[in-house]
Amino acid sequence: MIAATMTIRVRYAETDKMQVAHHSRYLEWYECARTEMMREIGYPYKALEQDGVMLPLIETNCRYIQPAVYDDLLEITAILVGLPRSTIKIDYLLKRSSDQALLAEA
Repeated sequence: MIAATMTIRVRYAETDKMQVAHHSRYLEWYECARTEMMREIGYPYKALEQDGVMLPLIETNCRYIQPAVYDDLLEITAILVGLPRSTIKIDYLLKRSSDQALLAEA
């Protein structure tokens, strides 16, 4: 199994008036983790594209379990779970660093 974990802090601009992170930000955080995973396995996006390989997002699914809030330090793990011929499948786990609570999975 290929996996990579990165951390990111919830910024104020990513939250609403209650300081809860907006659901749209989760996909951006997943992209950051996916980019780092590709870099760690030695095939960063830049190299992929130079080789003529594009990775368009064709499907997404996210289950929100608990909210991420302003200033939370998050751990996002990208897990490469499938590598068929023309698509790849990546799962994501998003946890709060302070208590390891699972906030979302995709």
